[in-house]
Amino acid sequence: MHIAYRPEVDGLRAVAILPVVLFHLGVAGFSGGFVGVDVFFVISGFLITSIIHDGLRKRDFSFRVFYIRRAKRILPVLLTVLAATYLVGLAFFWPIELTLLAQSTIATLLFVSNMFFWWQVGYFGPDAHSQPLLHTWSISVEEQYYIIFPLMLVLLARLGRSMIQAAVVTLLVAGFVASSFAIHAWPNAAFYLFPFRFWELMVGSALAVLPLPRPGKTLGSVGFLCGLVMICVAVATFDEASTVPGLGGLLPCIGAALVIWSGPAVRSSVGLLLANPVTVGVGKISYSMYLWHWPMIVYLPLLGLGHDTLTPPQIGGYLVALLALSAGSYYLVENPFRRYPIFTTTRRSVLIGGTVAAMLALFAIGVATDGLPQRLTAAEAKIYETVGKYRSSGNRPECFMPNEADAASFSVEHCMKATAGKKSILLWGDSVAAYQSPGLRTVAESAGVTLMVATMGGCRPMVGATYASACDRFTARIREEIRKARPDLIVLSARWNVPDTDPGQTGIRVHERGAAFARSLRDEGFEVVMFGPPVQFTVSLPLALMAAGVRDVEHYDTSAIFYRPAYVIDEAMVEHSPSEPGIRYTSVIGKLCEDQRCPPIIQGVPLTWDEHHLTREGSDYLAARVMPELMHR
Repeated sequence: MHIAYRPEVDGLRAVAILPVVLFHLGVAGFSGGFVGVDVFFVISGFLITSIIHDGLRKRDFSFRVFYIRRAKRILPVLLTVLAATYLVGLAFFWPIELTLLAQSTIATLLFVSNMFFWWQVGYFGPDAHSQPLLHTWSISVEEQYYIIFPLMLVLLARLGRSMIQAAVVTLLVAGFVASSFAIHAWPNAAFYLFPFRFWELMVGSALAVLPLPRPGKTLGSVGFLCGLVMICVAVATFDEASTVPGLGGLLPCIGAALVIWSGPAVRSSVGLLLANPVTVGVGKISYSMYLWHWPMIVYLPLLGLGHDTLTPPQIGGYLVALLALSAGSYYLVENPFRRYPIFTTTRRSVLIGGTVAAMLALFAIGVATDGLPQRLTAAEAKIYETVGKYRSSGNRPECFMPNEADAASFSVEHCMKATAGKKSILLWGDSVAAYQSPGLRTVAESAGVTLMVATMGGCRPMVGATYASACDRFTARIREEIRKARPDLIVLSARWNVPDTDPGQTGIRVHERGAAFARSLRDEGFEVVMFGPPVQFTVSLPLALMAAGVRDVEHYDTSAIFYRPAYVIDEAMVEHSPSEPGIRYTSVIGKLCEDQRCPPIIQGVPLTWDEHHLTREGSDYLAARVMPELMHR
């Protein structure tokens, strides 16, 4: 069960891993770097199917040998990374984060982390940048493929090669169609789950089993270069809104397939773009790079750094450290274990199995003890109590609708009831507004002002909102109700900055859509105030305080973790804010912070309970600074 070594395939691995890393570092020009994972899927589908197909053709395929080789390839470095990641989390994570880390580690060892992270997805689910093992979802997808696909091929081989070919093509087409539908209907499921990802592996499988013509040097050169260009275009132009793994996934997947198909014909010419010592070397350590790169990014705030705010020298230092760690893992862990005859004796099998079982037991302790809260000092325990309170779904603000909830269930009678003879202010926005509302309501009530609140998770009050169908229905309903209630002032508050692609541009576009919405309200006779983007950190503020040891927390310098693109967007919104009568702009960042330095603790409690949602104390702090001018307009 061996196939000829293809150096350009290792080079293609380098083309896959580097964009993934640079995308996660927020480097300009790599907004679609996540498609490197799709390229990896095509490579894996091709190599695994080639190995199995060759073994079946030679009648020497063995499930035992196949899975031993997979285990030797995957487990040693994976176990090393999991252990190291957990130890760092044990030292610096809050119990709730450590519990999630332990759960995700167990899920990774059982190769179901894609299901785990899909299950965890939600508007108030754990933020991606606090989950060191989020990237293992793709490892689990591949492992599920390794479990299912070999058995299918062995069964189909009894019916002949044509049945294998027909099955692969059918699965590819069916999977692509299902994925193209799911990316719009169930985007989270389409991203994480095997049924909507396996078609990308099937692209590689089709290369291995279909009787495709071998290209000559000229055709091969064209195909090879076209494939690389297709991947590069996807890397440079795609963003979080691209339909991957649906229709958009065709570009990188077909590109990778063209490179693999044409590679043997051009290895001594244009193929040297990938089959040279540098790209091949990076490709060989790409598995280790992939495993290490994301935990290193998640843990950057422990060094007072945020991946969104790294300078070029810091990015260079990160890449050097990543390459060194990955090369060390490859030569000291991955290679020796691949060559070492593990599982060939009962004693060695017991040793490896025992190691995995012991690690599972260790991580299970983290889950069973709710993250070992005994580690915390008294000061840390007080902060953690606050975090736990806000993480509980039972402690959501009043008049807040979860994203994609039924707009008809919003209680207009409770949340938008005007009081005769009293001035009324409507706070309208997403979850940012929801967590600003408690303090605003207290100040308003004490001044005899009625505060109405209408908020939905992820639903910015603007033209073309994020959760299209649910948000559009919610927005339409609130617009209908305000025509009846006629509040004296409407405050639009949301996370106008969008950090997923190009913050400087995307955020301004979002602001412009919000401004257009504000003008439409003004044109209906309403006075409107736009709150700017919220104070936002690159990591959960309580987690940063934990990492800093919460020593002298009152003077913790939040500028080290301040999400600077939000500051840039706030300045842009001040500059571009509507100047027409009836619309005004208030900088929330300017009210709470000075030079990106914000009070980390308000009355013994963190300003925010995560990256950007205010605690009750933080809400009171904001209200004292914005409500007087709102009420006296």
